[in-house]
Amino acid sequence: MADGVSAPVQTRRGPRAHVLPGLGIAPWLQRTMGLRIREALGARKSDFKQRSDGTRYLHLCWQASPDGRELEPLKHRKAGQFRDIPVPDMIWDIAQALPDGPLCPGPGTPYMPYNTAYFRFAHIMAHLGTSGAHTHALRHQFASEALDASPATWPTSARY
Repeated sequence: MADGVSAPVQTRRGPRAHVLPGLGIAPWLQRTMGLRIREALGARKSDFKQRSDGTRYLHLCWQASPDGRELEPLKHRKAGQFRDIPVPDMIWDIAQALPDGPLCPGPGTPYMPYNTAYFRFAHIMAHLGTSGAHTHALRHQFASEALDASPATWPTSARY
């Protein structure tokens, strides 16, 4: 999903490989850290921080606008409000290997537009023969596994 897939297509000249572009690091951010799709699309390398004790976190202040041209405040938050999210080692390593700037640049925009991510995900799922899946399912999978791992640490309202 991140890198895309190569799908065979039949042309008049015979079969050839057609590359279905991926979503970059965005699915990994959703699946391993619980980000919403527009939060993942708006992540920048500079948002990844490390404390003096060595713990690593994503200082999330913004999400990509629907058209990918700019950043806007997080859902249900005002400009300047943020949340810090622990970063797994695997994600830290992936992010550090990427160039500075937006981690999911769009084709012609600073950030990947929501519709681009949506259609890329849909095309890859169709190629894999999966129906009914959407990017938000990655966030739900993260939450389900986090709750299974330690239900006592979740607030009562989140358990039901």
